[in-house]
Amino acid sequence: MNKIFHLDFKIQHRELLIFSVLGLLFLTNMGNAADTILSKDHAAAIFAMNKSEWNNSVLENKTVQVQKSDLNAQGIARMQLQYENGALLHVIPEFEDPNHGPSRINVTLAMPTPMSLMFDEDAIRKITEQAALEMLPEYNLLGSFENVGGGVALFFVIIEN
Repeated sequence: MNKIFHLDFKIQHRELLIFSVLGLLFLTNMGNAADTILSKDHAAAIFAMNKSEWNNSVLENKTVQVQKSDLNAQGIARMQLQYENGALLHVIPEFEDPNHGPSRINVTLAMPTPMSLMFDEDAIRKITEQAALEMLPEYNLLGSFENVGGGVALFFVIIEN
């Protein structure tokens, strides 16, 4: 299923990249899953921001209709999208120094049943391996998954090399 999001106002190029990481989802082709969820361009845009820039991009520029955002305990904006089919996408960078880019980016994709039935261990392994290869050499990617309440959650961590 393809989900189309409309941008309601002009935004800067860097902000467009950030919002595109959230709007690009739905895995119509398992072979493109890694590129759809995680790309070097998306990671580069997020790693180029300090904490204030990230928070402003997420909290002030709500260009995606279903976007929800708030601050976590560290004062970092959590970006969350809920799709019509019930799937959730979360993006949360971690900042060791608020004046510099994040030390890592955490991405979670949670899919309810029946969508989660497409993602067995082998499919998840292939998605993670492909995403990791595409992120090299600039970034390392770690991935895992967990079966949750009849669905599946994919967890990715992106770290700069």
